[in-house]
Amino acid sequence: QSLVLTIFMGGMAIGAWFASKFSSRWKNLLLVYAYTEGLIGLLGLIFHSSFVNIIDLTFNNIIPSLNSVVTIEVLKWSIAVILILPQSILLGMTFPLMTTGLIRWFPNRPGSAISLLYFVNSIGAAVGVLISGFWLIDKFGLPGTILTAGIINILLATTVWLLAKNHSKPIAISI
Repeated sequence: QSLVLTIFMGGMAIGAWFASKFSSRWKNLLLVYAYTEGLIGLLGLIFHSSFVNIIDLTFNNIIPSLNSVVTIEVLKWSIAVILILPQSILLGMTFPLMTTGLIRWFPNRPGSAISLLYFVNSIGAAVGVLISGFWLIDKFGLPGTILTAGIINILLATTVWLLAKNHSKPIAISI
C-alpha cells in the first residue's frame, strides 16, 4: 500500500511539475488537457488485460527462473511502477492544465473560473468514488469499473476537445 501510494503521489507530483514546466509553450492548454484525459481513458481501457497478462507472465514464467529474493522484489516493484506511474503522471497534469487553460479562456475572472472548476472537480471526484465504490464494483466488478472510468475519461476528453479545438484565443465571456 505504501509503495502504491508513493508511486501514485510521486507520479501526480511529476505530472504537475511537467505541466507547469511546459504549459507556457503550449498554445491551447484545454486541448492538451483533452489529449491527456483521452490518454488516461485509453490506458484505463487496456489496464485490466495488461495487468493480468503482465502478472501471469511474471509469476508463471519470470519469477520461477530467478534465484535472488532481491531480484524478485526489484522486479515486482518495477512492474508496479510500470503499471501505475504513467497514469499517475498524466493525472497529475490534468488539474494544472485545466486551471491554466481556464485562466487563459477567462482572463477577466480567473478566481471565479478556478473556484467553479475546483468545485465541479471535487464534486465529480466524490460522486465518482461513491458510485464506483458502492454500485459499479458490486454490479460489474473491478475490471468493469475501470472500463467504465476509462470510457468516462474518453467522453470527457472528447467533450473538452470539441469545445476547445477552435478557441485558442481568450473568450470574452465572464463567469
